[in-house]
Amino acid sequence: SDPVPKQSVLESLSRDDFRIHPDSPDFMANAFDRVGEPLNLLENGQAWFKDIYLKHLGEAPAHALVLGVTPWLGRLAAAGHQHAWLSDRSQAMLAWAKARLSPVPANCQLLQADWLNVETPPLNTVLGDNSFAFVPYPQGWETLCRRLHQSCQPGARLYLRFFSVPENFQPASTAELVFQALQHDKINYTAFRAAYLFSNWNAQTCAIDTGRTLQRFERELGAFIPLVEKFGLPPDNDLVTLRKYAGTGISLHAPPLGDIVRLIGRHFRVCEVAFGPTVMSSHFPLLV
Repeated sequence: SDPVPKQSVLESLSRDDFRIHPDSPDFMANAFDRVGEPLNLLENGQAWFKDIYLKHLGEAPAHALVLGVTPWLGRLAAAGHQHAWLSDRSQAMLAWAKARLSPVPANCQLLQADWLNVETPPLNTVLGDNSFAFVPYPQGWETLCRRLHQSCQPGARLYLRFFSVPENFQPASTAELVFQALQHDKINYTAFRAAYLFSNWNAQTCAIDTGRTLQRFERELGAFIPLVEKFGLPPDNDLVTLRKYAGTGISLHAPPLGDIVRLIGRHFRVCEVAFGPTVMSSHFPLLV
């Protein structure tokens, strides 16, 4: 078939295919269903997480808290505990999770609350998938860890997957990311978006400023034309979803792994660091 004109490709990249609600913290809900691995764990990744979870799970745990509203973590927690809570500040995300948990397990409760103010009985288990990425580092992490420590029973288990960067990480250029992607026969736009986010990582703040990242993305739209020419751009793609960050002021916090282990270790005993069966696994360590 004839090649698609570059102008048409650029127009497809410029078009918003979903409604944007930049009123934080509800901005995530409008595009969450598009997100694949490595930002969300799918079937194989969930099985990997569950194996580690079961290996460390204590006897007859009563109470579990999920930081955020990841549905499969909610089901996992509810299946192994007398009661499980999923907590998030976003009403839109809670509604999204309720629909995907339907029917919500009888022993599972969705709470609209800041994680620092969640009221539960003493916890046996805390689970989170990239939850800490939205908490300011390092002060916010320290505060949250202290709060979780106060909320946990002795011997409680925490299972937390983090945004992180490997030792001596150097952000790639957009040209490098596009070149690497073009070497493959198919593309995972979530993985490409994740790599693009990390290409905007700031070593001074250990964070990714999503506003600056989006501004750069809009300036560089032409650089992504080869990707669309080779792989297409499905209506439900997870590349233009970068625009969900518009106006939110959100930073994604991603310290080096060693710093994460030291900070968490000041409040809890870190007994395992694991890397999942996904692309970019070194950026998403699981700490137990």
